[in-house]
Amino acid sequence: TGIGVAVPLTQTPTTQPTNLTSSSPNMIISFFRDISLNPAAFNDWTSPEYRAATWMANHPDFIFERLSQNRRLVRYALATLYYSTGGENWTKQKNWLNYTANECDWEQDMVNNQCRGPYNTLWLLTLEDYGLNGTLPADIGLLTDIEWLELPSNQIHGTIPSELGLVSKMQLLSFGNNSLTGTIPNEFGNFASCLVLDLPNNLMEGSLPSSLEKLKLLTHFHLHNNGFSWNLPTQFGRFTDLKSLLVEDSGLEGTLMTEIGKLVALEKLQVSNNPKFGGTFATELGKLQKLSSLDVSNCGFDGSLPTEIGSMTSMEELFLKDAKISGELPSEMGLLTHLNILHLEENILLSGTIPTEFGQLTAMEELDMAGCNFGSTLPSEIGRMTRLTSLRLNNNSLSGTIPREILLLANTTLHTFEYYGNNFLSR
Repeated sequence: TGIGVAVPLTQTPTTQPTNLTSSSPNMIISFFRDISLNPAAFNDWTSPEYRAATWMANHPDFIFERLSQNRRLVRYALATLYYSTGGENWTKQKNWLNYTANECDWEQDMVNNQCRGPYNTLWLLTLEDYGLNGTLPADIGLLTDIEWLELPSNQIHGTIPSELGLVSKMQLLSFGNNSLTGTIPNEFGNFASCLVLDLPNNLMEGSLPSSLEKLKLLTHFHLHNNGFSWNLPTQFGRFTDLKSLLVEDSGLEGTLMTEIGKLVALEKLQVSNNPKFGGTFATELGKLQKLSSLDVSNCGFDGSLPTEIGSMTSMEELFLKDAKISGELPSEMGLLTHLNILHLEENILLSGTIPTEFGQLTAMEELDMAGCNFGSTLPSEIGRMTRLTSLRLNNNSLSGTIPREILLLANTTLHTFEYYGNNFLSR
């Protein structure tokens, strides 16, 4: 791939970047030290920055001279990322650090053209599951034309460099499924055009910077499975284009702000496994008429479900396991006619009767009400759920007989039917 050997730096660098044409290797290395966002790294010949500059210095003259200043910076920044994340051992590398190949052709598996425009500018970089193992270099911030940066499912560790905030054109940033630590840089507030911020399944912690409130164009905000300590700020109500808010098991605390009702484009909301998050259910949830999936399992809510839940008519999946719900189920839940999965299990304070309106939920495939405190008899209307494959009623206070309509389901569509721990007279 044309990887060169280190060239000792013996010449004092200029105070301003040199406009290089035909230059010695030392002058080229000095040039990159001057523009580097981590110039101290050039004191170490083994650093990714120094190795990347050395690789640039070893370009054949006829190639280096015809590179524009911007392309020199891009090739240097990409080389720094390569060395910083063990590029020699990447599992999918193609033409990386190939002197004769355009950097736009280093990745041959790209579905989309990663360079565009009259100057063939690099705007997209996707290295998912490439075996990147190391830290992100500060000089990644030199890729100022990048709009989509995807590095998920690797072994990247350490903190996210604040210099990444210099990439102000960022529209999609995906670093999920790595081992990143530290906090989200305050400089992420510079991503005014950002649509997708995807950082799940890392080891990040601390509070969220208030600068994120500037990302008013966000459509996807994913922080799940991290160790943050944060609250949903009321300013999130400005994210009126937000479609997906996935923050389960992220250290979320506090309550569900009433401004949630302003997120009218929201389709998926997952806040489960945040035991310090809860309070009462905001009635404004009923305004989220595009919401198709809601998961508040294993949170600390109190009180009953609001009747406004019946207005969420696009709902297909509703997960309320051990959400600390109490009281009775509102009959308005029968209006959720697109609902195919409903989990209510382990809400021991959830009592009263099972609404007969559940018979209107004919799209239901999975219904779990185990470990609650439902009483009285089992409504025969459940037998109208002709798509039902799983019904769990165990460990409640149900009595009487199991309706014939439900027994017919048990002989046809039902694969799982659990009803032990009740007071039924017979099956």
